Amino acid sequence: MAFKAQYAFAVSGKEVVIQHKAGGDFNKFLRVKPGALGQADSQGGQGEFARWIVEHEGNGTRVRLKSKKSGKYLRIMKDGEINVEGGTGPLTLFKVQKQGEANLVKLESNKFDGKYISVKKNGDVNVGNGGPWTELKFFREDGGGAGGAFDKPYIFKVSGKEIVIQHKKGGDYDKFLRVKPGDLGKADPDGGKGKFARWIVELDGDKARFKSKESGKYLRIMKDGEINVEGGTGALTLFK
Repeated sequence: MAFKAQYAFAVSGKEVVIQHKAGGDFNKFLRVKPGALGQADSQGGQGEFARWIVEHEGNGTRVRLKSKKSGKYLRIMKDGEINVEGGTGPLTLFKVQKQGEANLVKLESNKFDGKYISVKKNGDVNVGNGGPWTELKFFREDGGGAGGAFDKPYIFKVSGKEIVIQHKKGGDYDKFLRVKPGDLGKADPDGGKGKFARWIVELDGDKARFKSKESGKYLRIMKDGEINVEGGTGALTLFK
């Protein structure tokens, strides 16, 4: 299931994913935290923990966001805590403030003026004041957008293909391997499908190398067991 079409808040009841700017790029998605579903977490991909149902009130100018995984609603508490433990009361209702693009919005608490859902550069989910870290992108199924679909399996037949690499951190295939924003030589597990998580596969018989599209360097395992993305086309970057 690929969420790649812009959600423009025209239809209630749609299943969406919510992309944010942690790390400095729209790359990851808001989710309920695996193992602690009442917590809002910034480290999602597009898996089951990152799916939300949008429920309108006022023709899409105000909305509630229900976790498809837990059935609970995103909310801002009086003390500023953000969690996913709400029902359909006043704390879970948000005003939608569009930011030019149809799917780019800020969500302001309907109960507490000036308090917004925010995901900071370091990944913390907390209350913002309406600044750049409160910008969110909403995507629904089908169509174009979200920086590429990457929804078909790659079966290692054609060299030079651009791919993303999904893994099981958190117990679910939900996130993607990437180079770390701000430190491109490091391999990082907390990617979505943005530019830091794109790899070019270079086949060599039944073996392969993985080149970061962002840095141009290759994934490798060092003699001491360190994994980094600082390699060239030598022996350490070739994988069976």
